[in-house]
Formats: sequence, C-alpha cells, structure tokens
Amino acid sequence: MNAVAAAAGTDWATLSERNIYKPFGGGGPHFYLGANLARAEIRIMFDVIAERMPDITRAGSPRALRSMFINGIKELPVRYTA
Repeated sequence: MNAVAAAAGTDWATLSERNIYKPFGGGGPHFYLGANLARAEIRIMFDVIAERMPDITRAGSPRALRSMFINGIKELPVRYTA
C-alpha cells in the first residue's frame, strides 16, 4: 500500500480517469511539460562526458536507488584517466 499525503481528503468517486494527476511521464492532460527538455539535457550531459573522457569504463556494479516513487541508479563506479 502506498499512502500519499497530497491525496488526503480527495473524493475519488468524483474524479474521472483523465483528471487524475500523473506527474512523472504518465501522459494525459497533466504530462510534465519539461520532460522533453530534461531528456535533451541528460542526452547532452552524457555526450559531453563521452567526449571529454573517451576512456571511461565501469569500475563496479551499479547500486540501485531504493524508492517507492523513482526507479534508477544511485551509484555507478567508473574509472578514467585525467
């Protein structure tokens, strides 16, 4: 079960499916408008890292981010020469 404080006092019977807020890329009328900009910024960031550190290699296993809301990598050890 996942309790969300922002949903407290909401009368769920009065909401239609299309009005439920889906903030993290769920689509629909409330799709995060900055999602495409955020994706572009991340792509550019990794392109610059690859350009500036062409010999970067993974130095260990990734450590997962433990969260009920976000799926991702918390830590990824790498090795490169300066």
